[in-house]
Amino acid sequence: MKKILGILFFTLLLVPSQNVLAERPEKIFEKEVRPTIKAIREEVKPKIFEIREETKQSIKLTITANPSIKPWQIRKEMKEEKKDLIKEIRNQIKEKVKALRFDTRLTGKITEIGGNYIKVSDNKDGKTYQVNITEKTQLRRHFGGKSSLSEFSVGDEVNVIGRYTDETKLTIEAALIRNKSIQKRWGVFFGEVLSK
Repeated sequence: MKKILGILFFTLLLVPSQNVLAERPEKIFEKEVRPTIKAIREEVKPKIFEIREETKQSIKLTITANPSIKPWQIRKEMKEEKKDLIKEIRNQIKEKVKALRFDTRLTGKITEIGGNYIKVSDNKDGKTYQVNITEKTQLRRHFGGKSSLSEFSVGDEVNVIGRYTDETKLTIEAALIRNKSIQKRWGVFFGEVLSK
């Protein structure tokens, strides 16, 4: 029993704390994508409400004109009539949600550092990408500690998650840049430098 408790204790010590890890794509989804999806739904609600009201009015008029027709038959006919419109609305929503997703994940070495961008040479195909850094971009160290562009150097290996901003797919607006060359040891440390 003591062995099992000891193993559990040491296992819990090895589990990383959430506050030191980089913000994962799920968190980005919570902060950016989910509110945008809610806004899209709110934008579409009046149109859907209008379609429902038109359908109700048509059903009432049809029933009053011909009482022998069953309401479920009318609803089925109306649904068929409005099917194309509903399909069009769904496609618009899909396009807007698709625009929120991250297009690219890239691993490579930094070849140039600018004021608000870095250039990264991809490890797989050797292409050089310009990675733009905005106020929303998270800069992280290897194991998730917060970083800044001043810590980055030419030759550092980075992971980039973001969206393409042009048709050539050589310019990326980054959501997360993780510098794998900073902080090779596991853990995040805070303190004062005593000697150098």
